[in-house]
Amino acid sequence: MRAGGPLPSVLLIRLSSLGDVAIALPIAAGLVARGHQVGWLVEERCASLLEQLAFPLQVHVWRRGLLGRFALRGLGAQYDLVCDLQGNAKSGFVASGLGADCIIGLGAGDVRERSNLLFSDERAPNCEDPHVLARSLGVVAHALGEKLGAADLPLPPFLKAREAEVARLRRLLAPEAKYALVLGQPGDPRRIPGPLLEDLAQALGPAAFLLAGPGERSLHVPAGIPCLRQGGDIAELVAVGALLRQRQGRALGHDSGALHVLRATGVDTRFVFGPQDPARTGPFAEDVLVADMELECRPCLRRHCEHPRGPVCMSELRFEQLFAALRGS
Repeated sequence: MRAGGPLPSVLLIRLSSLGDVAIALPIAAGLVARGHQVGWLVEERCASLLEQLAFPLQVHVWRRGLLGRFALRGLGAQYDLVCDLQGNAKSGFVASGLGADCIIGLGAGDVRERSNLLFSDERAPNCEDPHVLARSLGVVAHALGEKLGAADLPLPPFLKAREAEVARLRRLLAPEAKYALVLGQPGDPRRIPGPLLEDLAQALGPAAFLLAGPGERSLHVPAGIPCLRQGGDIAELVAVGALLRQRQGRALGHDSGALHVLRATGVDTRFVFGPQDPARTGPFAEDVLVADMELECRPCLRRHCEHPRGPVCMSELRFEQLFAALRGS
């Protein structure tokens, strides 16, 4: 983004989810880099991610419920521009209580839920690009009265790890460990099959480890395969990315909040897509690995598969594909 002129202050509304908040970070980073005062309204469960930012930002936290909305009264009047980047009923409801003169939202054809149309005062034109980042950028561009594209966005890192956390992981993980393989929750059709990731970890030896989040607590990992089990600590996840980056490593996994957070730390990531649409939520303007399975219902964007044979999108992935994606240039 280019500098110049008197710069209005901007409040971004992207409440959740973790992955979507991480995807939108380039917009905030670009605005800050050009000199805007930027605030971000985020849901409480995702706020800890914004505490790890590598650039200055005013974080405002929404706590669910009417009392949480009431506590934010007058926030909108503190900013020149208020941009709802989420486009659903929740974000519209919260935005409408901020006391802003004007709320600028996604194009009518780009909103995630039609009920959002009840709340925003002004809307950006519909975006030809289906990517969530491009659509969010379109809202900000419309608010600023400028043309902005991918070339105007800075590249990661956007997150800064706490050195104490990085030092702890350095002691916990093998010195050779530089490949993180992200596990998924049982039943999640987006996940790479666990046995495939286990085979990959065994082939890579001490250079690889599995990364499990709170939703993967019940997963059994065979003895001898290193597994870092997280309790949902964002600071630890950001530190994983920082350590991998220091070791010139990579992270591989499905389209998940964890992998988007790792990418925001600046580490090289390899996304594998099945039911999700990489044109919509993949790393912006980067290549991804897409599973070969041909299905009429794909992409479906669902978290629960309704295919008669169950979650089959990722079932045709091969070891050689993942190995090449992880180790290739």
